[in-house]
Amino acid sequence: MICAAAMLLLSGCGQIGAPLPPSANLPMPASNFRAQRRGEQVQLRWTTPRRTSDGLPISGAVQVRLCIWPAKLPQAAPLPGLTCPAWQALFPAGAPGDLPQGLKLPLARITPAEPVAAVRLAIAFANRNGRAAGWSNWQLVSLLPVSPPPRGLQAQRRSDGIELSWQAPQPAPSGGVRLYRREWETQPRRGKGKAAPAAPTWQPVLDLPGTQTSYLDREVRPGWVYQYTLRSLAGDGALQAVSAEAKPAMVQTQPWIPLPPPAGLVAVLGLGARPAVQLSWQPVESERLAGYILYRQRLASASEGARAHGWQRVNAELLLTPAGEDRAAWSGNRAVRYAVSAVDQAGRAGQRSAPVVITLPAGNGAGGG
Repeated sequence: MICAAAMLLLSGCGQIGAPLPPSANLPMPASNFRAQRRGEQVQLRWTTPRRTSDGLPISGAVQVRLCIWPAKLPQAAPLPGLTCPAWQALFPAGAPGDLPQGLKLPLARITPAEPVAAVRLAIAFANRNGRAAGWSNWQLVSLLPVSPPPRGLQAQRRSDGIELSWQAPQPAPSGGVRLYRREWETQPRRGKGKAAPAAPTWQPVLDLPGTQTSYLDREVRPGWVYQYTLRSLAGDGALQAVSAEAKPAMVQTQPWIPLPPPAGLVAVLGLGARPAVQLSWQPVESERLAGYILYRQRLASASEGARAHGWQRVNAELLLTPAGEDRAAWSGNRAVRYAVSAVDQAGRAGQRSAPVVITLPAGNGAGGG
């Protein structure tokens, strides 16, 4: 009776299950492995696992192994479960929390003896017995030779954007060069006793021919800080190889970048029932262009020198095409000076064009001014 009562009490506290098997202590594979070639180096990055395949904390030291798989068919990744043909330890074994989570390797260290265009890389974390739960995701790295990056990159602020210039690489890169840019709203500064703020990520702007040595970046914002770099390219698609970056160049745009002054202003007399001066000029090429303003300055003679005052606006509304007409040129004056400016979408007029002077015929006072 006592035994039966004891058994009844024990059953109310829960049943004792079968003992768990001992953990194999297999570190989980990394799922965020990244391999990026830059010139003659390869940057590897990953997150070191802290737990085993059965969810327990890793016990003991871990070894980081790099698998190098010759990619004879770059589109095909190694099948799961296949044995790595060649691997190398990246560091001496250590506790997961003490291991680096990335490093740079010379390209020669991952280049197989057999000639191939690329290799696939993966990493695994082996326990003290040399066992691992599996390889990480695979990364394709091109082994194609690539030219050095361009040299002497310079950035100069202009009224219509930022002008870049550089020296073309030698030999000319077979895949051209790629322009990169990053930007700050204000000049990046390091506060006293503080680290500099993290730099924005480089963003590719466009690919250019390998022989090109200049580019005008019009897609910039007033008052922002821009930094540029270039890299040479070889191959394309999955096998594209990228060089190291050129020494960056930095420049700050004007608080407001005005549109450039129109060029080629021409004035012609149009006599008739309603005499007028016909004007035309070359269009300003800009996505920010809203229209044009035409200006008039009345002169006592065609030889009168330029003066800063006395300019009058001819058109009340913006001119949407590079042409205008002045029907109020005559007002007792013998000549008129004209200029034109481009206006952006914010309504801000840029610098006036080079002026032109036209002599008015005497005795024609139609139009009033």
